[in-house]
Amino acid sequence: MKFKKWMLAVPLAGTLFVQTALADTQANYDTLVTHINNAWTQLAYSSQSTTYVAGVLDAQQTKVTNCVNMGHSQKDNQSKIDKAHALLAKLRMYLSIAQNHIKEADNDRFAANFQLGQGNNTAAQTWITSGEDNITKANAKMMQADDLEVEILAILNGMVFPADNCAGGGGGSSSSSSAPSETCGDEEVQGSDEGDETCDEGAVDTATCDADCTAAVCGDTYVNGELLETCDDGNTSDGDYCSSDCTDATGSCGDETVQEDIENCDEGAVDTATCNSDCTSSFCGDGHSNAEAGEECDDGNTEDNDGCSSSCVIEE
Repeated sequence: MKFKKWMLAVPLAGTLFVQTALADTQANYDTLVTHINNAWTQLAYSSQSTTYVAGVLDAQQTKVTNCVNMGHSQKDNQSKIDKAHALLAKLRMYLSIAQNHIKEADNDRFAANFQLGQGNNTAAQTWITSGEDNITKANAKMMQADDLEVEILAILNGMVFPADNCAGGGGGSSSSSSAPSETCGDEEVQGSDEGDETCDEGAVDTATCDADCTAAVCGDTYVNGELLETCDDGNTSDGDYCSSDCTDATGSCGDETVQEDIENCDEGAVDTATCNSDCTSSFCGDGHSNAEAGEECDDGNTEDNDGCSSSCVIEE
């Protein structure tokens, strides 16, 4: 009898162990659900913040255009605008990648929930671990996007304009001293409050000076053949369309080859159900209205009652 009682104790202990393990896995599952919900909330906030940054960028571009129309050289400011545009594209790509990871985490959650329902503790935990890994990756991309947002705003806030701030933006002449467009090429460096000229070698490209009388450097968005540049995308980073030394063009959006550090997808620079024409993944809230993805509109957020619904359908 003692032997039989001992034999009975084994399944009871085993059952208790299984119940405890399932309870632990359920707790891990609940934690994953919380992390997923938090990630979606953060993504929505980041998308709204990106829309704000894009608005600031557009406003600064308008100011630059006004200044040019008034006769002011805006080479330095336009270079900053171009760099901000490039960084904004990368920021949107990061958010697109983050969204994909959150979606994968959601899929993992569904699979884990199914396995829990079946009492498959080990399988459920495997899916939960995969989900947490996807959330970690999503959060990392959103942090990178946040860093880029700070960098973009710093660039835009660092732009310097004439004293009159180019108010009006008409096509008339400026009341300030002669603009570099009138003096660049006289081989005399013209100093001004705007710092328009940093060199002047006859309005031609040289190894040290661009034809517009600004210093020739890789990362200024101006391709200077005398500097042995074959491309210049406004930065000195590898992994995008131009090498860090501006001597090697490494592709472009539309070549159907994904540049991992700058593109999320590349389907020929046209909108498809999964990829935008700018080589970012298509999702509602990315600010790009993609009809192939079933969108009627996209105002850069996933909120209702603002003309474009949370599912990117035009609201009546």
